[in-house]
Amino acid sequence: MELRLDRIMFMLTIFALYELGEMFPITIPASSAVKQEEVHMIKNSEEIRKGNFSALGGQWVNKSENLRAFISENEIYFDGKKYALEKGEAMKENTVRINMVSYTGVNDPTPLKYYPKGSIIPVKQSDGTILTDEYADPTDTSKDRIVLANISLTSDELEKATLYAKDK
Repeated sequence: MELRLDRIMFMLTIFALYELGEMFPITIPASSAVKQEEVHMIKNSEEIRKGNFSALGGQWVNKSENLRAFISENEIYFDGKKYALEKGEAMKENTVRINMVSYTGVNDPTPLKYYPKGSIIPVKQSDGTILTDEYADPTDTSKDRIVLANISLTSDELEKATLYAKDK
């Protein structure tokens, strides 16, 4: 636990320096415990939490490529419809809930959850319990993912409902 806390504190320090930009340019040695891509992941999550969805731009597909979405600026095109994207609540491990708001006047936003690479997606078991370990998550955790669901899904449902950025 101490090692993990040290790593988190180091990541937060690197992120704070990264945010300062040109005033204090930093380089992270390849042998560092925190890689540059982890700093980039945290930065993307923070931008998405603020409502800047440009990091999500492009086409997203599930593994079998029969479920597709396209994100452009602050909109998502899914299932033949266009939705506005609005910032939602922050979740754990840099995961962000984003609201998909219909242009047809429906007031109940549909959630979209962004899971950056390395984060674990909770999985619902047949008895209703929720597992949050890497062995239960059937998705490719080496990639950023979005899930179009408000509830926890079973492993099979999650595999079908998880979208990955195409060509990223």
